[in-house]
Amino acid sequence: YPVFASDVAAFVLHPRATAATPAAGNTLQVDVAPSVRAGQAVQAELVDANGAVGFVARGDPPAAETAQVTFPAAGAPAGTWRVRVRVDGAESPLSGAPEVTLS
Repeated sequence: YPVFASDVAAFVLHPRATAATPAAGNTLQVDVAPSVRAGQAVQAELVDANGAVGFVARGDPPAAETAQVTFPAAGAPAGTWRVRVRVDGAESPLSGAPEVTLS
């Protein structure tokens, strides 16, 4: 028996969306910290001022580690949105989330 032991505790590392920019080809580029690793599932959510999700975009899992993820935004409604990201199910906080304006 070990003299010292600790309990196992769950730990979730929540990503942060640090910037969001509309890009060419009806896409949305989102900077994420910490970087998204190869193969991780990613999605972006456009959230209105009331906290309602107005659009969800699922990106392809990256082939290599990256701090910038591009999401398809065709069909996203026009307006100003806060951007939340999810990486492997862990969501970024809305407080301090970047805003993006789509037209």
